[in-house]
Amino acid sequence: MSMSHRQEFFNRHASGWEDRNYSPEIRSRLPELIRAFALQPGARVLDVGCGTGVLIPYLREAVGADGQIVALDLSAEMLKEAARKDDGRALIVKAPAEELPLIDEYLDAIVCFSAFPHFGDKQKVAHEFFRTLRPGRLAFVAHLGAREEINAHHNRHPAVAGDHMPCPIGMKTIFAAAGFSRTHLEERPGWYLFTAEKEKRP
Repeated sequence: MSMSHRQEFFNRHASGWEDRNYSPEIRSRLPELIRAFALQPGARVLDVGCGTGVLIPYLREAVGADGQIVALDLSAEMLKEAARKDDGRALIVKAPAEELPLIDEYLDAIVCFSAFPHFGDKQKVAHEFFRTLRPGRLAFVAHLGAREEINAHHNRHPAVAGDHMPCPIGMKTIFAAAGFSRTHLEERPGWYLFTAEKEKRP
């Protein structure tokens, strides 16, 4: 699916998205995911492919009042929902993940939750993650589902069929080619957490 078609799909489905996709059971698992990011108070965090901003309240709790949350998505309608989540404190940005409108080495962490399969040029996205992340910091690709669960779920919906998570070797290759020196994948039923570290300079 092209970028414009993805944008149209998510714009059309923004209203009621969380009610349809985030049951109380799923929401109860989000704090564990946030803890896995180990975000520090005062951190600058990019929530890329943020959708309606379901993570924003949890990210705010983690980074505190002095932290900065940049919520980025390509869907204007999704971002309208996200803008309501943080009392106007989060920076809401409409842009593709392949072209992050951020200066080099600006971010302390990048969180990509339930979005990576939808990016058309995953290699370019990984390069943008590397460019905007500070040395010694981490990027996370996360889902509340294992890879096969994610791919099967997308295949059931014609509009996003084929929007798949790469295999473990594919993810490692994509992020290594972008410059990340260390990667780690933790995967089990109901859980996917890929971590990529930008190495500190000597």
